[in-house]
Amino acid sequence: VLSPKTCELHDDNGGDCPPAPSSVPDGTCRHEHLYVGNSGWDGPARILLDFDSTTFASDITILQNITGNSVYLAMHYEGPEIAKPFNDPRQMDRELAIHKVLKKWNEMDATNKVAYVAGGQKQRWAQNMMGELEDYDPEEVATDKITESEGKHVVYWDITKLFVEWLENKNDHGVLIKDSLHESVQGYFLKFASLQNPDPTKRPYLWVCQKKPKCEPVDLPPKQYLDGICISTTNVTLNAASLRTERAPAATRRQPTTDTSPALPPSGISTTC
Repeated sequence: VLSPKTCELHDDNGGDCPPAPSSVPDGTCRHEHLYVGNSGWDGPARILLDFDSTTFASDITILQNITGNSVYLAMHYEGPEIAKPFNDPRQMDRELAIHKVLKKWNEMDATNKVAYVAGGQKQRWAQNMMGELEDYDPEEVATDKITESEGKHVVYWDITKLFVEWLENKNDHGVLIKDSLHESVQGYFLKFASLQNPDPTKRPYLWVCQKKPKCEPVDLPPKQYLDGICISTTNVTLNAASLRTERAPAATRRQPTTDTSPALPPSGISTTC
């Protein structure tokens, strides 16, 4: 289970503005809910999430299936919410799509126009609310439709292929979640718990299904195995983990050569092999 950094982009008539809605206490991404959709006066909103995939222990475990059904982005849906008083609010079905982010961003600096700040200089998105192709990949990684009648529940998006790409390229900037059905239609926001939510069980996470790699037996280099002071000549395998030896019949035993013999036994004990 991997936890992300989370942020929200909010477009208020093109201004350089912090996350929505108006009830948010400060201008950073550090508040307990994330909003996506469109709520009229506050304009459309999108969600950004990024995970540190380097914490995945790929050296000791592997994915159940690299083509799908192994890595899920899980977010707790808290229901619809309207940002400001609205004369005729409409709640509707919204289809939420996952897109791969192509540009670096910082959760403390990101707004609808700015990705991050470096050296006091604002590094901007290619266009307001992120540019398609320049800032995020237009291809939909996964989708989920939330109907107007749905209550609180956990939403799962299968992002296995994207996660495998992150592991291989070591260059991931997370995902963008946006309404792919009718983002410009005014109505309610869809509210999700963020990384700062006081209830840790509701925070976003990656559900990664793993399995241990197959353990293949490896033969050890050839060596002499002794049965007492004699070299064993029967039923010996090269794999020390399954080594079994049996004492050879007296007629076939012989004394080891001088350079490989162990210390001589006490006087009176036969050294015939």
